[in-house]
Amino acid sequence: MKKKLHEEIIDSETVYSSNLVDVVKDTVRLPNGTLTVRETEKHRGVVTMLAVIQEAIIMVRQFRHACDKTPLKLPDGTLNLGEIPDDAARRELVEETGYVPGKLKRLLHFYVSSGYCSER
Repeated sequence: MKKKLHEEIIDSETVYSSNLVDVVKDTVRLPNGTLTVRETEKHRGVVTMLAVIQEAIIMVRQFRHACDKTPLKLPDGTLNLGEIPDDAARRELVEETGYVPGKLKRLLHFYVSSGYCSER
């Protein structure tokens, strides 16, 4: 028999809200009955593009405030409200590189840091 791996939300409070994320404080009941608090970031989602032009992978340098650096990275961006990932991928690739994508193919779908954030 498999163990129940679900946490029941007893109470939920949004402690911060912006146009990008909400920070939520949940009181949850663990499978063993213990109550604890989970603080999570609810995110609209992001897209990252692996753009290939003539067998070359397109990367960009962009200042990122969170790490206070300008890393070499794949083009990426946050979904606008109501935007589907394919549309966001097209928009972000044009914004960051000037390239207009032809065919799109979804390669992966995953949570970036599932311990505290819903961003995927």
